[in-house]
Amino acid sequence: MKQKLALSCALMHDPQLLILDEPTTGVDPLSRQEFWGMLKELKESGVSIFVSTPYMEEAQKCDYVYMMHKGRIISEGTPSNVTETFNGILYEFEIFGKKPQEYMYELIKVFPGNPVYMSGKKVHMSVSRGENFIGIETKSLLVSPDMSIRNIVPELEDIFIIKVLSGRSDEGN
Repeated sequence: MKQKLALSCALMHDPQLLILDEPTTGVDPLSRQEFWGMLKELKESGVSIFVSTPYMEEAQKCDYVYMMHKGRIISEGTPSNVTETFNGILYEFEIFGKKPQEYMYELIKVFPGNPVYMSGKKVHMSVSRGENFIGIETKSLLVSPDMSIRNIVPELEDIFIIKVLSGRSDEGN
């Protein structure tokens, strides 16, 4: 309610530009959804909105995103453009009978240099397009036979994490 009140106060002056700094941080899911509905209506009425957010699912709702890490832009573009320009392959490992974090650390040892990270209870690993899936599957099964592996389409959050872990940035794209 506090965030909605702040937005209402900012709108009293009928601004053409609205700058919001993490407006939904600490807000319950229903209020977040309502808040973004209000922002959509404002955008449709012609108000330009600049939002900073740590939530990538919120960034997905924007027309254009700048991903920043340590004060530097590491990627920019429309949300779909940022994900489409990913030139690797992203694998998702679902582990059965073993703690996923333990498997993640084993994957890091087996595939040094590849971004490996937790995504919920699953492990994600990014590889370059030239790496062979059969080789990845074989090495992975040596680490843990109780798992499933699948190729997934990266989301904005994956792109951000991969870029940060690999130390890569696009400098403008």
